[in-house]
Amino acid sequence: MKPRSSSSIMTCMAAGIIGLFSAQITYAASIKLSARGYSGTDDTRVFQQVLNDPKYDTVYVDRQNGPWVIAPVTITRDNLTVVFEKGAVVQAKRGAFPGKYDGLFLFDGVKNLKLIGNGATLKMNREEYTDGQWRMNIKLMDVRKALIDNLVLDGSGGDGVYVGTNNKADNYCSDIKIQRCTIRNQKRQGISVISVKGLLIKDCTITGTAGAPPSAGIDFEPNSSNQYLDNCVIENCVIKGNRGPGISISPLNLKDHSATVGITVRNSDISGNRSAGISFNNREGNKVMGNVLVENSKIQDNQKEGVIYREVAGYQTTFRKVDFIDNAKEKNVTSSVLFRSDRKGGSAAATRAGAAATRNAFSSASTADRKATAGNTRLSFEGCSIKNSNGKNAFRVQGQIDDLDVDGDVKVQGAGAAAATRISTTAKDNNGGIIKVKYNQ
Repeated sequence: MKPRSSSSIMTCMAAGIIGLFSAQITYAASIKLSARGYSGTDDTRVFQQVLNDPKYDTVYVDRQNGPWVIAPVTITRDNLTVVFEKGAVVQAKRGAFPGKYDGLFLFDGVKNLKLIGNGATLKMNREEYTDGQWRMNIKLMDVRKALIDNLVLDGSGGDGVYVGTNNKADNYCSDIKIQRCTIRNQKRQGISVISVKGLLIKDCTITGTAGAPPSAGIDFEPNSSNQYLDNCVIENCVIKGNRGPGISISPLNLKDHSATVGITVRNSDISGNRSAGISFNNREGNKVMGNVLVENSKIQDNQKEGVIYREVAGYQTTFRKVDFIDNAKEKNVTSSVLFRSDRKGGSAAATRAGAAATRNAFSSASTADRKATAGNTRLSFEGCSIKNSNGKNAFRVQGQIDDLDVDGDVKVQGAGAAAATRISTTAKDNNGGIIKVKYNQ
């Protein structure tokens, strides 16, 4: 047998190396979904297989003569972009969501997800889901880096978008952006935020939530003390016409040892909701630390208070350049801002304020009374205005409240018989003394 020449040996080695690398490298590609078939009666298998196929980094959901019809779809792969053609509709199949936790799309533990909507619609059948409140349009569980852009999310049996966790080691979503979406007619919430580090909700309209409490536009409500509401921003949004509050901030399950809360609402319109504009809720004795900022926004024409605080303690809330306009439209609601405790006890007193249309500062009765501790309800107003053409009070304190730490400046305008009575209080501290909210001209 003749020995191989050096050139032939080199050729074989090169071929082997090329073969080795070819076996290891995969080249992602795009696919139009209809290339795998379209039925219009049940397209679940096409969605489930193609969206989980790592060969395709981009999937185009093209518009058909009718909707794509699917049962629940679960995606567990990373690095996926789904581009919907303008006018495309993905519709929940009737009778295909019997489980209380069955949703349209579940993204479980994925990284680098993009849903580019181009105005396409993801629609469920809210009237069909008479039990439970957890059938979501889009459910993000422990997702790292996701963009949901320009989708219409309609009629779920729960939330338009759920941002949560399976309580794994890293029990949160992170770097989530929801922008230019219309979220309407949801059963429980437009968006539920359970655990997240880094969330931007921008240029969205959220309306028509009704069916299961709290029926909010957006609800921040962790399920356990080891979860997160970190660096959450709502910007340039319209949140209106929901049966519950426009925004609910309810860290009921966080504790004083939990991670601090960080929520900002800016340049937004929170109007015409059947409950409060923004509802802050906590449990008695729960001292959750952090900061909430609402700035350059309008809170208007809500049936209940513009802002209501229930058992809130610990974190600092700041309203900066916020206009409260004609809230408390319901007959039995008496103020634009309400501090409330449901504990028993309390007595009634009223504090008479100065004339309308003047700039005023208000705080607790004296510096000595203002205990700057972690347990206080701490609230600041900076350059805000309250206008009540219905003659309702600007502020009210109701129930037995330990510490109320409020300061800032507000311009109050009102009309009617109650115009001169801006603040009423029905509160007692633990020492039996009435908590006085002083309102200086």
